[in-house]
Amino acid sequence: KSKSVVEIVTSDMVTGQELGRTQWSGPGTLTLSSISAAVNDNINNYNKIKRKASPAPYGPVPDDVEIFTVPEEHREENQHFTEPPSIIGSPCSSQYNCTGALRAVCARDNTCQRPFGCSFICQCPPHYSKKTNHYKPKSSYSSPLRYGRFKRSLSYYEECIYDL
Repeated sequence: KSKSVVEIVTSDMVTGQELGRTQWSGPGTLTLSSISAAVNDNINNYNKIKRKASPAPYGPVPDDVEIFTVPEEHREENQHFTEPPSIIGSPCSSQYNCTGALRAVCARDNTCQRPFGCSFICQCPPHYSKKTNHYKPKSSYSSPLRYGRFKRSLSYYEECIYDL
């Protein structure tokens, strides 16, 4: 009768290269934690061998760090987004049409000189002024909330801010 052997082969998903091989045959059951420990050992051993063979271009890399590259088409400098349509100043028939701009209201056009028949537009209420947000992340991450911007206003392209 042949002996039961469980063999764990750890491979690189991209290259298909074998990173390590572990065999297990013993009493009891093979638990998930023992499988993950064997896989982790295979990866750590491979990384140690690989580091000795060719040092990383960025210096020594700790085991808990993964170096990756962003494909050219996904890099920030290649992303071109069009600005959303302007809400403030556009015609409206109800308050719902102005919800795309924070605190904007649907009201009669203030520039209309006629007593009747004036159109309604989305605008800022009295004592508020229009602000256009142009949030563009920096190349290194820094939270926009550190500079006094409210989290809610980040989701609006336009907003009305209190100006007194």
